[in-house]
Amino acid sequence: MDPLLAGRVADLAHPDISARVLERTLRERRRRLARNIAVYGIISLAMILLAMAQRDAQTVQSAKKHAALLADALQAEFDAEGIHPLAFPKLDPGLKFLGDRYYFNGLYVKDLSASSRVGVCSQRQPVSVFLRSAGRYVVLFDGQRFQNSWLSEADFHRQARELGFDSLLAR
Repeated sequence: MDPLLAGRVADLAHPDISARVLERTLRERRRRLARNIAVYGIISLAMILLAMAQRDAQTVQSAKKHAALLADALQAEFDAEGIHPLAFPKLDPGLKFLGDRYYFNGLYVKDLSASSRVGVCSQRQPVSVFLRSAGRYVVLFDGQRFQNSWLSEADFHRQARELGFDSLLAR
């Protein structure tokens, strides 16, 4: 008999062989279970982060759209009448809620003489987002054009006095 074959036959005949097979099978199952848990955990975390990023993008996009509507309405009044709008712009009935969400700086015309750009409207509350710093959209006026701009909350607080929003911070 071949000596290598004899060694295998001896191993197979070992009374402890079924315990070793069972042990190896359990070890493989534990390894597979741990790998599956890790893969499902990573995929779940990725899905949660994607959902949070999507929510942030939609929230910021909605705020941007509202600020753009305000800037466009103010620009239309300015172009049509040739004078600076001194009150919150007239909006469609479906957008009346913006009057509650935005602060209108009625003194922006006075501030324009001291600065090249002034804040006309600002969101009263910052936009809360998960994956980046909170901020708010503001409508700025440079003497000719009304435009919306995103300011992080830190930038907003830093620039509030020069933009004319210091009364908003006092509340």
